[in-house]
Amino acid sequence: MFDNLSKSFPEKSDREIKKIARSFYTNLSDVIVEMIKSLSLGLDDIQERVIFNNKEVLNDQFNQGRSVFCMAAHMGNWEWILYGFHVNFNHPVDAVYKPLTNKKIDKLMYENRSRFGCTPIPKKNSAKEIIKRSREVVRAIALVADQVPLRSEEKYWTQFLNRETAFFVGTEALARLTNNAVACFAIRRVKRGFYEVDSFLIGEPPYEKGSHEVIEKYARKMEEYIKRYSSDWLWSHKRWKYTRKDVE
Repeated sequence: MFDNLSKSFPEKSDREIKKIARSFYTNLSDVIVEMIKSLSLGLDDIQERVIFNNKEVLNDQFNQGRSVFCMAAHMGNWEWILYGFHVNFNHPVDAVYKPLTNKKIDKLMYENRSRFGCTPIPKKNSAKEIIKRSREVVRAIALVADQVPLRSEEKYWTQFLNRETAFFVGTEALARLTNNAVACFAIRRVKRGFYEVDSFLIGEPPYEKGSHEVIEKYARKMEEYIKRYSSDWLWSHKRWKYTRKDVE
């Protein structure tokens, strides 16, 4: 984690890096407690604790009959974005997720994500299911998109937090294929147990074939928020597992 922080913020002193690290561990502990607490939260609690700003970003697309791919990151309590969506929008939301190896915990997470109207979709089967669902009813498709692609997967490389970084390209490809929009969700901690979500439109049809403009916009917006709210990102995640030279 300290290596990630030091390379992402080379301009910061060791003292500043340690301060961010301490705040990160405090925030991560809060998120773990909040995820457990969410098992007993009701809709009124979520409405109070997760505020969606500039909701017109999504509503404008919904009103045009488009589904919206919502790209988030491991910031703040990213799980609560799903809960907040249900109380802020009158449309279904699907969430692409990677099943956990621990079956009991995976079952608990699945049930928790489903409590407020979200339909979890395993990553392995996501493409066909997303295409099918987006053609049936206008909806949101939520993805935490800051994870590292497998070495064998198609990827887009760009500078991110002071390093050349690989990003998934599937979201932009699916948006182009289904003729739907793409938004970026940036969640920020207001105080312990309370969050605000800022929404940004980063793509809408028509799309330029072969372009990665949407992924680039996502990377830039997430980088902006991570720099501003440094201790809220999941620094313990092994985001940089390989370099471009390793796979090309």
